[in-house]
Amino acid sequence: MTQTLMYIGNQVRRLRKEKKWTLLELAEKSGLTLNYLAQIERGEVNVSIGKLEAILQALETDWSYIFPHIKLENQLQQEILLKVMEMKEEASFRLVLALIRELEDVVETEDYALKSH
Repeated sequence: MTQTLMYIGNQVRRLRKEKKWTLLELAEKSGLTLNYLAQIERGEVNVSIGKLEAILQALETDWSYIFPHIKLENQLQQEILLKVMEMKEEASFRLVLALIRELEDVVETEDYALKSH
């Protein structure tokens, strides 16, 4: 069980509970089994991109709920995030997410500088 899987599971559980859904309701809406969803929420399984996307669609939300610090403003950004999610090593995954955060900070700083002049 990794920190990333625990984080994803906690985010899924939080959103499900915000909607006041049971695991059974989410299973019916997502097409996944109740046991598998319970394992995801506990961070016990390495959830695939496709299955996580099915969960997010069932919950009527997008990737930004799982990764709120990443603004998915266009298709390219969504595709990049999907590729990052496919990384097998958690260290690589965390490094790429940290780089994305840093780049966002640089872009925001540059946007602010441009607006100031």
